[in-house]
Amino acid sequence: MRANREKAALSSAFKFGMAEGFAKSNPCYGVARNTERPRTRGVSVTEFNEFLQHAHAKGGSSYMVACIGATVALTGRRRAEILNLTKAAMRPEGFIVGDSKNQKRRYLVEWSPTLKKVVTEATTISRWGSTRGRVETIYLFGTADEGTPYTDSGFKGLWNRLMHSYVGPEGRESDKWFHAHDLRSLYVSEMLDQDRDPETHGKKATMSKVYDRRALIRVAPLA
Repeated sequence: MRANREKAALSSAFKFGMAEGFAKSNPCYGVARNTERPRTRGVSVTEFNEFLQHAHAKGGSSYMVACIGATVALTGRRRAEILNLTKAAMRPEGFIVGDSKNQKRRYLVEWSPTLKKVVTEATTISRWGSTRGRVETIYLFGTADEGTPYTDSGFKGLWNRLMHSYVGPEGRESDKWFHAHDLRSLYVSEMLDQDRDPETHGKKATMSKVYDRRALIRVAPLA
């Protein structure tokens, strides 16, 4: 997958170079993409709750990134959409979140007791700046020192550090290790198992191929 992304970035650079007269051809044309296999790692509700308890014990930014992950798992929204949520998006019936890939589409994510608890706990995580003063923020999941949204790279760094402390010395080789991106699959898999529409993708084929990580699928008899 990484090789395909790097090829796409290089191709885009050469397209720009050709348009500006810096290059005569694009060497990426005709180069086949590597076959990509979707991840199959499924995260159960039980093991994610165990991970949340570990993060809660550590507190601070560790618990904040876990709350962000929990919000993804509970709502199925993309991490980029959750990272930039503001308190102004909160409504009595839920919160409004934009679609990061379709600027014209927005979602009203309705409250559930669990989602409400996660969001409330995230707002109570202590935020103290370098001067030890309270850091105010308009963001739901603001950083501890400045109150700004976590960057994706910043989030990944904290997530990996937290995951290392969770799984122990085996690190990424541990069966307990999972990616933050796997949490969206947790949402899709659980919703489909309950015969509910996850409302995450316009193309159902993409949702089924990439995000449905169920190991056991229930099949109803004809009669």
